Amino acid sequence: MEAHDEKFGNLVYRRRQYIVPIWQREYSWGIAQWEDLWNDIMKLYEKPPEEETDPSRYQALSHFMGSIVLKPKQLGGVEKYIIIDGQQRHTTLLVLLALIREQAKKDNVALSNTIQNSYLLNSDIKTVDERYKLCPTEPDRLTFEKIMNGEPIIQEGRQLAYAYWFFKQKLEEKDETSNKSIDLEKLKEIIVDKLRMVEIILDKEDDPNRIFETLNSRGLELEEADLVRNYFMMKVRDEVEAENLYRYTWLPMQQGLRSSYNLTKFFRDYLRMDKHTHIKEEDIYPQIQKKLKFSSQVETKSELQTMKRYSEYYERLLFPERESNTKIRKGIERLKRWDVGTAYPLLLKVYNAYLHSRTLSEDDFCQILKIIESFAVRRHFCGLKTNSLNVIFPSLCELDESALADCLQDRLTQYQWNRRWPADEEFKEGFKKFPIYLSGNEKCRLILDSLEESLGHPEKVALEGLTIEHVMPETLDEEWQAYLGTDWKRIKNDYLHTVGNLTLIAGPPNSTIQNKLFSKKKEEWYVHSHVGLTQEIAHRWSEWREVDINERASILAERAVKIWVYPSS
Repeated sequence: MEAHDEKFGNLVYRRRQYIVPIWQREYSWGIAQWEDLWNDIMKLYEKPPEEETDPSRYQALSHFMGSIVLKPKQLGGVEKYIIIDGQQRHTTLLVLLALIREQAKKDNVALSNTIQNSYLLNSDIKTVDERYKLCPTEPDRLTFEKIMNGEPIIQEGRQLAYAYWFFKQKLEEKDETSNKSIDLEKLKEIIVDKLRMVEIILDKEDDPNRIFETLNSRGLELEEADLVRNYFMMKVRDEVEAENLYRYTWLPMQQGLRSSYNLTKFFRDYLRMDKHTHIKEEDIYPQIQKKLKFSSQVETKSELQTMKRYSEYYERLLFPERESNTKIRKGIERLKRWDVGTAYPLLLKVYNAYLHSRTLSEDDFCQILKIIESFAVRRHFCGLKTNSLNVIFPSLCELDESALADCLQDRLTQYQWNRRWPADEEFKEGFKKFPIYLSGNEKCRLILDSLEESLGHPEKVALEGLTIEHVMPETLDEEWQAYLGTDWKRIKNDYLHTVGNLTLIAGPPNSTIQNKLFSKKKEEWYVHSHVGLTQEIAHRWSEWREVDINERASILAERAVKIWVYPSS
């Protein structure tokens, strides 16, 4: 390894091309980083002239920008270096120089030509491939080349274009005191002569991963998924193989999951499945390093290909519409509505047994989905904390794939205390008393939709467009208070948001009807409803006091134990 303190101008003046590997993240600096860079430059720009002639002030008159880590690719002719670390800063400074060049065309053609030929382009090179001092990743390449060529930048959506407009605005601003435009010659000198960085050139024996790790432990924020990607690609030393691994394995995985956020969640849940234990997001990268520390290049590629297969299962969990089996899709949709993301590590194992190992049938898969839903719903109504699920579901990944449904049910029924699967009597009591409406619309709707479907309609129930209705309204006027009696506050507090007081109605109702007494709501509204739960209220109850809410809750609880089933002994 060689390390040198260099002016930024020296780095870009040389007959070189810096290549950002295809697998590195796209340009991602934002306003915070642009502001910091501009402020650093302005501090140097605003130094008094007398300080600039004082040799003792040398350090104060330059600014250290960090490091740029390079791996030689081609020496001789136009030297080519792969940027291991430092591409964001390097790219931004070249964009800023390109903007100074454009501004200088109006009044200082010599300055414009100097920047163009010395710092932005390898001017004596005819081939397009080697013409630009920097070769960014493919998504940024067109925008970058337009900026370097002085073409208009009008497209939106690329962060690099936003950087261009940010610095363009800065260059066009005038000093508030003097009303003078910025001195472009002085600004260019500051960028090329006073911004300094350490150039680190690796040799064949150096481990790029270790260098990258060390530098990125000092404040550069990367998503866990970015760290994992870089680790895999740098483990594969051959550049062509690394590019192929990125194009045909990593990129489809990233595109399938749609975002870096989802990719990070996938790696977390994949590791939870693999390790059978709870893994925090900040531990993803260290765990993958540990897993692959002694892996060969072949083993490293094989592991990423395995991850890609599991990521396709994860896509179906995040986006159930991608699951072609209607029964399985419905079960996954229900779990998603209940927000049982903690079960995803186990479901990755289930999917692998179903699609890859072929040890699990469709019926077994659907049964597992029902078991997980029952386990999660019953625990919720009984007030059991969800944080233990982060430990429970990964630990279940150690179960034998060949008999997963039976093993899962047996294991869950053995749990006690805060890990338990509540049996029928406990669940019925919780179901009657728990304020499910406060758990959010999705959870509440899943319960009410399931109860509606359980009524055995001859045709499929159209649940779309229905809204949740409080029979005893959320706002109790004097009539309602008198109707409920002196204990109306306690009754409201105890029963308002419980399932016994909730139903489904078509469309958002008129608030004047919504808050009317039960007899009026029943007569004007409920008797005309096509919703079975609401029709049942209209035909079965003539009053709506505490005893009536309790009676209905008990009826619904009896239905609930048949929907969210507990295994019989």
